[in-house]
Amino acid sequence: MRQIFSVGFKAIAGFFLYSVCVLAFISGLPTGTKLFIMLGFATPAVIALLLGLLLSRFQSWQRDSGAVLLGSAAFSAFAVLMFACFLMTDEFKHMIQPDHLAFFGDYWMGAGFIVGFALLGALLVKRNTASAS
Repeated sequence: MRQIFSVGFKAIAGFFLYSVCVLAFISGLPTGTKLFIMLGFATPAVIALLLGLLLSRFQSWQRDSGAVLLGSAAFSAFAVLMFACFLMTDEFKHMIQPDHLAFFGDYWMGAGFIVGFALLGALLVKRNTASAS
């Protein structure tokens, strides 16, 4: 039963980390305000991840944390790719107002968070496999 709750908390952490990546794409806000909002979403992610790791007694914590980071980065990258594909269709362009697209214009920060989460996750998974052998 502990393992089920552990996986559940790690999934919740992944969702909130995905939200942090999506929020990084928002433009039009002052950087400090945006980072404060992102911190607000990162806090429950860290708490949920720690609860999940606590329930699994921190066994293979590097692997599990890395998997959560890699999963959230991959899902975020997939969501960005999906949105870009939607933008290529005429139907979708007619459904949304052009000024709504400007709301998600901070591509550098969004891509930076996705790449950062992916690199940190890969590093943690690699460290876990190196220490296990």
